Amino acid sequence: MNYADGALIPVEMALESIEFTAQSAPGDYLLTGVLTFATASAALQAADGLFRSERLRFDLSGVRRADSSGAGLLIEWWRRAQSVGC
Repeated sequence: MNYADGALIPVEMALESIEFTAQSAPGDYLLTGVLTFATASAALQAADGLFRSERLRFDLSGVRRADSSGAGLLIEWWRRAQSVGC
């Protein structure tokens, strides 16, 4: 999958979804939607290719709801970023 600037990476589960939108700075992504049990697993897989960047930042201002699975996802993303030096 190509994650070029401006690319959308939709992740949908039932009626809930989360989208990653590449921003103007390399490695910056705006997340919009929900980070919940219904979207966390698919969001983890969708973001996997992003952790090859030297710099990675997720803007969560567009996340309208999150639960403990969403919080766990953020922790896992932090661990992955640390392991590759992001």
